[in-house]
Amino acid sequence: MTKEELLNGESENIEFKVQRTEDSSKYMKTVVAFANGKGGTLIFGIDDKTHEVTGIDKESIFREMDAITEAISDSCEPAIIPDIYLQTIDEKSVIVVEIAPGRQRPYYLKSKGITNGVYVRIGGTTRHADRDMSTEMFYEDAGRSYDTVVCKELTVSEDEIKKLCSSMKDIAIEHAKDRQASQKVRDVGANQLISWGLLSVDSEGVTHPTNGYIYLTGQDPSRSLIQCGVFKDSNRTVFIDKRSYTGPLWQQVEDAFQFVLRSIHLGNRLNGVYREDYYELPPKSIRELIINAVMNRSLLSSSNIQVAVFDNRLEITSPGGLMPGVTISLMKEGFSKIRNKALAHAFLYMNLIEEWGTGIPKLIQEMQERNLREPEFIDMESAFRVNLYRPAMGGQLKDKFVIEPVESQSEPVEPDNATLKPEDATLKPENATLKPEDATLKPENATLKPEDATLKPENATLKPENATLKPENATLKPEDATLKPENATLKPEDATLKPENATLKPEDATLKPENATLKPEDATLKPENATLKPENATLKPENATLKPNVPNSQERLQKSPVSISDAERKVLQILAISPLLTQTELAQKSGISIFTIKRMLPELRKKGLIKRTGSRRDGKWEVLLGDLC
Repeated sequence: MTKEELLNGESENIEFKVQRTEDSSKYMKTVVAFANGKGGTLIFGIDDKTHEVTGIDKESIFREMDAITEAISDSCEPAIIPDIYLQTIDEKSVIVVEIAPGRQRPYYLKSKGITNGVYVRIGGTTRHADRDMSTEMFYEDAGRSYDTVVCKELTVSEDEIKKLCSSMKDIAIEHAKDRQASQKVRDVGANQLISWGLLSVDSEGVTHPTNGYIYLTGQDPSRSLIQCGVFKDSNRTVFIDKRSYTGPLWQQVEDAFQFVLRSIHLGNRLNGVYREDYYELPPKSIRELIINAVMNRSLLSSSNIQVAVFDNRLEITSPGGLMPGVTISLMKEGFSKIRNKALAHAFLYMNLIEEWGTGIPKLIQEMQERNLREPEFIDMESAFRVNLYRPAMGGQLKDKFVIEPVESQSEPVEPDNATLKPEDATLKPENATLKPEDATLKPENATLKPEDATLKPENATLKPENATLKPENATLKPEDATLKPENATLKPEDATLKPENATLKPEDATLKPENATLKPEDATLKPENATLKPENATLKPENATLKPNVPNSQERLQKSPVSISDAERKVLQILAISPLLTQTELAQKSGISIFTIKRMLPELRKKGLIKRTGSRRDGKWEVLLGDLC
């Protein structure tokens, strides 16, 4: 080691001692801890408090080296072979003892035994390792994972195996990349689960679950649990929201993922002529980090996976530190090592894991592309944490769009959406009847506008409903010359066209020349015309310009008596604004996977909340707001 490295002070893998003590146990715990971890260096001849180089007496220095070697050999089990050498600093000699990472863990002090004599390094201190941590070391160094350990006291029935296999296949199809990949998903059975290490069959033919099976199916609520929380500010002082998700492991991952999406800001940006939703942190990377926490959590730890959202960051913590041989620098280069191998096989089958080792490099790249701070990786020995730092509110991102908080998932109507689309030009049945409250002439409509003073070509042909004059209306009675108050409002029963008025006489079918020009005296609305005639109660096609009323639709969605999830509500709000979206476009806009969308749409149809009109290719979605009122 260089002089600078030696004098940088104590750290996770460097410890100073002024001199060797007669009681070797005082420094032997550190030797064991280094061997159980990533290795380390013990230096005799430097004061651990002042960092002053005191040195070792030259006359006794070789005896000291032999004594240290002998103490390590006699005190540790399995045997630890140190690399001991001298180094001169400021003309003083110090003894450097380097301990390599062990391959036969757990190492322990013989005098205390394997139960009480195992030690590990946490931060810059040496601490006693409990039984669970010692057990995990044993399985890791034996090339086994703890999730493959058989629970001999439990059994699994054939029905339970079939149910699990069916659920896993459904998830695999749902998360396949495309239709072709989904068709290639094969059935999975008991033999496959056994080969993965999720099940084991004893000599009597009885099937037992492993720790991985228990964790995968959510049967151990103390460990098969993901805790999620939103905190005020950037510390854990005040909770804003907190949830604990249990059940099958794949559902826990989805629930935690959706929790994060609901808790971070959702903005939008222009992509060509279209607007698209855009989360402040990459959703795909968030999902992969949660899955990575599940795959590498220590099943022996009593702690749970924690997903915490702060004002300035997203924090994901997994019990259990990095695996032996894995460093943060290697992770950034794509190196990976799975702790729970049986679970990894199951998640790979379900298409929840794509390629091992690619997630971290992709995450770093995507954060750089968004001009965000590089993710922070923290190895705490007993846990591993990843921090994704959020952009400042209103701050410009690299591609020049602004993330703003969204109070509602609905979008305001933009000017370019104010024109009626061709597919909306057909009058819907529920809008074909004039509402009573609309039957009274409003003052602002009482004067004929100049642009309406010329007869339009589309009105030049007399409509059938106006062609027959009823005998009882042929003579104006004196009492009818003045508009009565009780006639000023159109009655609902008169708002529908009667069959007897639907016939046009041939002699009335052509507009006479003398009637083709609007007379000046007719430019002002006369009192006797202030009542809407029944034959005009049906909306004419040429007047069918629809004014968007999206905010009202969203209010009606919020008051819905139908039980719907947050994700379903989000989909309904988007379809109310953009009914022409395909399933793929809807998935992209909502941030929900395409296969969840495919599963959700039939459910919304069953609830009577949406329907599909038109052809499969050119049709559109219709949100049945009437059913939600």
